[in-house]
Amino acid sequence: MKITENLEDHTNVSYEDVAYLKHNNGELYARIWRSLNGGPLQGVGIVDVHGGAWSALDRTSGDFYNQVLCSMGATVISLDFRCGPKYHHPTAVRDVCDGVRWVRMHASELKIKQTQIVSIGSSSGGHIALMAALNPTLSVDPTIELNGFNSIEDINAVDASVIGVGVFWAPVDPLKRFLYAENLRTEHGNRLTSNTEAYFVDKETMKEASIPRLINKGSYTNLPPIFFAEAEHDRNVPSVIVNDLCDAYANANGFVSRRLYGGTQHGFGQQDGTKAREFLLDLAMWISQTSNSASHPAD
Repeated sequence: MKITENLEDHTNVSYEDVAYLKHNNGELYARIWRSLNGGPLQGVGIVDVHGGAWSALDRTSGDFYNQVLCSMGATVISLDFRCGPKYHHPTAVRDVCDGVRWVRMHASELKIKQTQIVSIGSSSGGHIALMAALNPTLSVDPTIELNGFNSIEDINAVDASVIGVGVFWAPVDPLKRFLYAENLRTEHGNRLTSNTEAYFVDKETMKEASIPRLINKGSYTNLPPIFFAEAEHDRNVPSVIVNDLCDAYANANGFVSRRLYGGTQHGFGQQDGTKAREFLLDLAMWISQTSNSASHPAD
């Protein structure tokens, strides 16, 4: 598989922004990256969930790596979703589940296979993407309309599961990250804590949204495989949070492919560089292997 060739050519792609969901206060948009020439990831749909400490940024945050993944043949759908401070947990998770349903409903026109959908998320987006993947039957917000669906019942009837999740430098335990940021006693730490509170409101909700805790409780019986990209010098996400996730997954017989990128900072994969290219090559290989495994499950 000649994935490396596509790292040098980002011109064989196009994108458009489309409204995929309506809610009481407006519409949510998805940025759809389409491959013009195909490639080794052709037929794979990638749902991207942006970061921003649960309360900032938008669907354009992952443009760099989404463009590269698209140049390898994948169709990438980067979602806007409702987040803090106006909305609170689990609204973002519900919107991402509905985004996956929308992608599956429109698989044919997106030129992807319904059985070949993965999700990815950077920073807090990694937490949201993984929460959505672990809760594919999460009920739909009755106040929304999903483009292409006639009723809430029709939306709920569509599968929101994915075959794997790419989790990038993500605070998968919001409470533990909140306490870590609080102890920094810096402007950076204050921004992280205030944005976290804006979405989760209180520490009890942060605790309830801790993915390692939920897995250890036995809340989930079907764990999708994870690719976890970790920055060596991450000032936002201490390695103990990643350790907790990997331990919980292992104890529950789940699989995590963990990659540590030396000399890197939080968010390093969102702009071009040697380590970003290494990360994208690893990610593309993992997506390819994961989609092949889903296409040919073991007997």
